[in-house]
Amino acid sequence: MIEIQCPHCKEGIELQREGFGLFDCPVCKLEFEWKGSFFVRPSIVTIILLIILLFSTIVSCGLYYELVNQDSVIGSIFTSYAFGFSIICSIILSIITIIRYMIELNTYHSK
Repeated sequence: MIEIQCPHCKEGIELQREGFGLFDCPVCKLEFEWKGSFFVRPSIVTIILLIILLFSTIVSCGLYYELVNQDSVIGSIFTSYAFGFSIICSIILSIITIIRYMIELNTYHSK
């Protein structure tokens, strides 16, 4: 069950999660159309993954800046490996986060 507001009287109405179409408000008795809710709030794990992904992207940008401004050969080799590793981590985290959120969407809409 989800709770929405009637567009006419602004009173709270409970609808089935998968419900959409025309409904009559039980308070004001006027008809309104509900197209369904497709937004699902991400879980705390998904939010944490997004924060780690953001941090990883910032680190990648910093490493790239250091790589471009490196004068030492040894330093640039280390920085290039670290940059490559952080890019790979960012890509893997992106894929994991997208898959996790898709699973959350599927679980939400299958209830």
